Amino acid sequence: MGTFGAIDLGSNTVRLLVANKERGLPLRACHSSQAIPRLSEGLWRNGKLQRQAMDRTLEVLREFRRQVQDFLLDGIQVVATSPLRLAENRQEFISLVQNETGWAVQVVSPHEEARLAVLGVTEALPNLPGRFVVVDIGGGSTELVGVEGGSVGLIVSLNLGAVRLTESFLSEAPVPAHEFARMEEAIGIGLKEARAFRSRWTETPLVGTAGTMTTLAAIDLAMESYDPLRINGHKLSRWRIVDLLESLRKKSRPQLEKVAGLERGREDIIVAGAALARALVDFLNAPEILISDFGVREGILIDQFLKTYRKS
Repeated sequence: MGTFGAIDLGSNTVRLLVANKERGLPLRACHSSQAIPRLSEGLWRNGKLQRQAMDRTLEVLREFRRQVQDFLLDGIQVVATSPLRLAENRQEFISLVQNETGWAVQVVSPHEEARLAVLGVTEALPNLPGRFVVVDIGGGSTELVGVEGGSVGLIVSLNLGAVRLTESFLSEAPVPAHEFARMEEAIGIGLKEARAFRSRWTETPLVGTAGTMTTLAAIDLAMESYDPLRINGHKLSRWRIVDLLESLRKKSRPQLEKVAGLERGREDIIVAGAALARALVDFLNAPEILISDFGVREGILIDQFLKTYRKS
């Protein structure tokens, strides 16, 4: 058995997990934490991480460093996804993290991000069919991953994400009709990059992971307190996603803040995320999405365990 730490450093959210993993047994969490510093804020405008966003994220990572210091870890890994893949000044931030925490940040490719997400999803939902598609809607990008016979097949990474779409098209809540229409048009154009994916994976069961999907599930369940056990395996039908989207985009910011299940810090991006979720189920002609609370963060941890076990 090993005890490992994993940090998923995304565009919007930073998530920490410390867990035990033993061969043949489920992941057992010891400690988890997350915050929404929105590292990617302003990135889409000029291609650089903004100083305030870096400072907010560094403060979260310093706090995470304090939280894990009493655990005897076999390893800890910090993985960054789309914001650092795209940022011109990523090395500046990576150096700051190294100096402040002693942690090395690994910037992974879209394909590696997808592989880690699949590791997490299959840990949470071990009885998935032999063929399915993982949909990972992030802040800056969305990954579509075809999985067949336990192996990762075709992977498509789209420059569509909840934060990116919000910053590009949406200015207020309720969302004005013309802004919503422009965003939907942009989503449609972006999805054309996945035409090859649709030709092979249409009508295949969908599994959704990451913040947009789990938040929509939490809203559907009217969760006052987030419970990952209720999220894992929850099903969102296409029509329920449509209903949620229509309801959310008509609400003001104060009204959104009162929605049960909507995590603080996601109020301004949930409409874009829900619009993208609806577009994806239509694009892949899927009747529903099966939700997984596990994703990249859990995949990072499982990957460490598997690599350590292979060495022993």
